[in-house]
Amino acid sequence: MPNKTIYVSDADLPLFEKAQELYGSNLSSTIVRVLRHAIERGNKCEADDTEADFHDVIIEAGQNGCYIKQRFSGRLIAKWKTGSADKVSQTIRLYETKNGRYALYSMSKTNWESYDWYGWKPSKEKKKERPESGTCMLEVFESFEAFKDRIPKEICDIVAKKLSGVTIEDLDI
Repeated sequence: MPNKTIYVSDADLPLFEKAQELYGSNLSSTIVRVLRHAIERGNKCEADDTEADFHDVIIEAGQNGCYIKQRFSGRLIAKWKTGSADKVSQTIRLYETKNGRYALYSMSKTNWESYDWYGWKPSKEKKKERPESGTCMLEVFESFEAFKDRIPKEICDIVAKKLSGVTIEDLDI
């Protein structure tokens, strides 16, 4: 296997250390992985509008404070958020993936801001210490028909229009 020497300035050393933390202890495989990712992103054809709409989407999946970050290439089709009397909010995002599938990301979390903490107004640092509770889930579907029963009816028509290419509705008002 050929050897390559990489010279790293003192100023860039923390960057290499952070990359090594994120991608593993083997610096060579870390560099190759990052280069592949950069080249893949650099080869996108900017003239092709459909390609340009796609970007990296990073989500967290898991439950009750134990989450893992996941990444895929997609474009946002629809997003909606609901609240409820039991102080749980739900956010749903629907993405079209670069591979022609549909990714439905749902987050159901306790809305701690809505709770009365007996008049206690926590600082920003204290807010971060509150326990996480809820579920974040990513589901992937092959077609619109496969997931349309999983989204609210009032949103289904809008999603269908967007998927058919109608991104702006002209009004004669």
